[in-house]
Amino acid sequence: MDHVFPGVTGECALVGIGEKGSVDMDFEMDSQGGHASAPPVHTILGQLSEAVTKIEKHPFKRQMTKPVLEMFDTLEMIKLRLPW
Repeated sequence: MDHVFPGVTGECALVGIGEKGSVDMDFEMDSQGGHASAPPVHTILGQLSEAVTKIEKHPFKRQMTKPVLEMFDTLEMIKLRLPW
């Protein structure tokens, strides 16, 4: 990668060890059922959609993990020692 880190003009590689993260969730909801010709005002699918929307509105906190901080420290040391 070129020109990724200010002050580092040589080539360096970035090791991404957990760029976005992941999570598995199971949702269970109960409804009284019904018929497609007379659905309730707020269907079970609508309720499930609301639950997913609430989760999306509260994403995981961003953080600098120990390996990422160590990588930046190492790049800083390299930058200070090299003549370019």
